[in-house]
Amino acid sequence: MKNMAKVTPKKRGRPPTDLGGELCAKDKLIETTLRLFYRYGVNSVGVDRIIAESNVSKMTFFKHFPTKRDLILEFLRVRDNRFVEWFNKTLEAKITNKKKRLGAAIEVIEVWFKSSDFRGCAFINTTAESGPDHNEEKTLCLGHKIHFAKILEALAVADGYKNSKMIANRLALVIDGATIRAQMEGPQAGIEALRNLTDLILKK
Repeated sequence: MKNMAKVTPKKRGRPPTDLGGELCAKDKLIETTLRLFYRYGVNSVGVDRIIAESNVSKMTFFKHFPTKRDLILEFLRVRDNRFVEWFNKTLEAKITNKKKRLGAAIEVIEVWFKSSDFRGCAFINTTAESGPDHNEEKTLCLGHKIHFAKILEALAVADGYKNSKMIANRLALVIDGATIRAQMEGPQAGIEALRNLTDLILKK
């Protein structure tokens, strides 16, 4: 999550992936990569397409990213940062004094499922594309999942759950499963799965 380009999200309702404002060449490459890799996958999008849609030269591309793998790793780092930033801001807007934080967190995930550019979890998708070897891509993907589980654990603590780590791990697993369901069958299928299982987990 370090050394990441930041763009202020235009809308609170979904993780930002669009271009905006005057960007330097590296920022253009990163923003284009965020959009294309998330929508089509890291293996389906070639360097030439990223260069063309970023409107930069090949020399400029390779100056910033000597290999496509360098770009994939940057994509994962920036996506982690952007998603967590969006999640926290959207969660803050939904939390009220009477509302449990974990309940609000589930509502944020539902907002994500219904976003127009939703294509599932970038980290699950990238892991599936990375093959059987344990590599840096998988390490970054796992790091995102651990990071997000810790966010859920902190919310569980704030809500007064004594078994906060167990609650957070169960919710993280359910969210991943519901995310896949939403990607395969549509947002409503994912939301229904999410609600049914989280209601059981969050009963105190």
